[in-house]
Amino acid sequence: QSCITNSWFTQIRGKKADKIETRIEILTGAITPFLDDLVDSKGFLSNEIIELINHSEKNSSFPILIIRYLYNRINVGCSKEYHFAFKKALISQDASIKQLGSVKIKHDDLLQLTLNKGAIWTLLYRSVLNNPLIPNEKNAICTLGGLLQLTNDVFDVYKDKLNAQQSIYTNANDLEPLYKD
Repeated sequence: QSCITNSWFTQIRGKKADKIETRIEILTGAITPFLDDLVDSKGFLSNEIIELINHSEKNSSFPILIIRYLYNRINVGCSKEYHFAFKKALISQDASIKQLGSVKIKHDDLLQLTLNKGAIWTLLYRSVLNNPLIPNEKNAICTLGGLLQLTNDVFDVYKDKLNAQQSIYTNANDLEPLYKD
């Protein structure tokens, strides 16, 4: 998904990704599901994940080793903007831990959480590219990211239901209003 998303962004700027951008783009796409799983399956918070990435003696489980390896590879050539966006994306995952709770989250709150997470992660993918944002690009990226996250949640309904993870789809009693939206 990150490669497809960044192909859109490179079309907007009118220039293909260079080798460094392509490498970071692929590595970001590879690390994302591992980070997502740490939050969804293990309940890790962003500060705990950053701690695990930065301190090899803390944890040597297979997923952490992969994350650490990918993150160290990303660090070769990425920008300050990428680092900022990466930390912000991890922090956005913290809010999604509420989705694993037994207290039912209101539809509007779930929708906002979903749109925000998608927006921030898509901004992370965009931060791979070394050209600055053009006017109104950030707003367009945030809207696109929210829609991508909603689409991702549609495909994860079965998994989310099994894991008791709340989404606007798993919490819905009637899918017709969601279909219309």
